[in-house]
Amino acid sequence: MEKSAMKILFYGWGMDQSLASFETVCRHYAETRELAEMEISYVNILDLDENMDYRREIGNECDLIAMVPSDFDYFCRHGYLADLTPFIGESFNRLFIDGLEELVTYDGKHMAIPTFTGVMGIIYNKDWFRKAGIPFPAPGWSWDDFMEAALRFRSLCKEPEQYPVQIAFTLDILESVVLSKGGRYVSADGKSVSGYMDSPETAAAIDWVHRLISEELLSPYSQSVLRESFEQGNIGMMVTWLYDIPQHQLDQAGVIGMPVIRGGNPAALPLPKMIGVSSASQDPERAYRLLEYLTCTENEFTGQQIDGQVYSLKHAAAPSENPVKAFIREELRYAKAGTYLKIADWYGGLYDRELERILEGKPAREALQALAATVALRYIIQ
Repeated sequence: MEKSAMKILFYGWGMDQSLASFETVCRHYAETRELAEMEISYVNILDLDENMDYRREIGNECDLIAMVPSDFDYFCRHGYLADLTPFIGESFNRLFIDGLEELVTYDGKHMAIPTFTGVMGIIYNKDWFRKAGIPFPAPGWSWDDFMEAALRFRSLCKEPEQYPVQIAFTLDILESVVLSKGGRYVSADGKSVSGYMDSPETAAAIDWVHRLISEELLSPYSQSVLRESFEQGNIGMMVTWLYDIPQHQLDQAGVIGMPVIRGGNPAALPLPKMIGVSSASQDPERAYRLLEYLTCTENEFTGQQIDGQVYSLKHAAAPSENPVKAFIREELRYAKAGTYLKIADWYGGLYDRELERILEGKPAREALQALAATVALRYIIQ
């Protein structure tokens, strides 16, 4: 019987921490199944020219595609991914953490398997809460609770670099605020931005952060997360992609989900990586068998520990897991697909520059209407 070959394309940001173990498991699969060849091509998106549409270079010989979130919707819309529903069927919810199914579903079909997933939330300084005489935040806390703490923290700021809170004025960080305040950037099916990105709810949420920075002076203006400043004790609460807090710092720092509108439901903004079967695969069933082995069994890839991310299988949790990872698993129950799953090229600063007009005094609703038009134009032509 002639040995077969398989080809995998792995798209990542920078030096992806999971690539080495990914290759090891794939090579082991090839050896044990006597495949003639296992070709793995790595594409570092950060090295590409911003005008290069690398997604058009997928080719017609690929079996699996490992992708970052910003590619999922694009690959689905352009027919690059095969429908996995016949293979995984009803076993998805038995295998994977609750809340992830929506993130890998397109038009009601399972189009990928989630691997490592992070989530946005708030990391807070426990000492600031102790000094202000406020209980630590608890699940279900509201934006009123958040503001009460921020205002109480104001008296603790003795130096110019100290702030009660930090919310970076970027679209990804702001999206977590927008979702938790009842707005959206894009429709649930990813096909419309008008009426969502420029909705009264979205504008009100972003305008609220603007006032927090420009009028209340409770947060510094920054287009990046000020992790170092937080770790130096200069910030009371920080909205960020959650990261593992070292064991020796757990007495000083804690994590909590995004606040909710009083009486509202929690909303968590996830950052999932995923792998799908290429629609160009000559043998989709064989490709899925590799995908299943790679993502749904205990191996070096699924067992890897990555800062601020958890592996998506329910049974992947370890008793000694970092408390932040345990929290992420619970928070993913409230996952809502972010815009980067719906709109290609979401990151890179193009749209963040539009936000500066709000800080310069342009009404949030007006600025967001212009931004929605820009996003719709770029999105439709892709």
